Amino acid sequence: MRNGVQLITYADRLAPDLPSLQRLLTSPPWSDAYTGVHILPFFAPHDGVDAGFDPTDHTQVDLRLGTWGDAAEIAESHDLDDMKVASS
Repeated sequence: MRNGVQLITYADRLAPDLPSLQRLLTSPPWSDAYTGVHILPFFAPHDGVDAGFDPTDHTQVDLRLGTWGDAAEIAESHDLDDMKVASS
């Protein structure tokens, strides 16, 4: 992880889903603001009692938010904390 400013956000707070978040993060002025992003839980179900911190499956992205491929696209332009992007 590079030494820089890290954004901490839910997948649907700055944009409605992961693809929209990726577009936001790669457009000015956001593209120069952060070197990395920590996306708070986006696993299924994202809208559980604890706002995503109580998923039923830590390997499945909530499909309303996107896919692992969408997370991988974010990882192409920004560090994703220590998260390893799954390939499903």
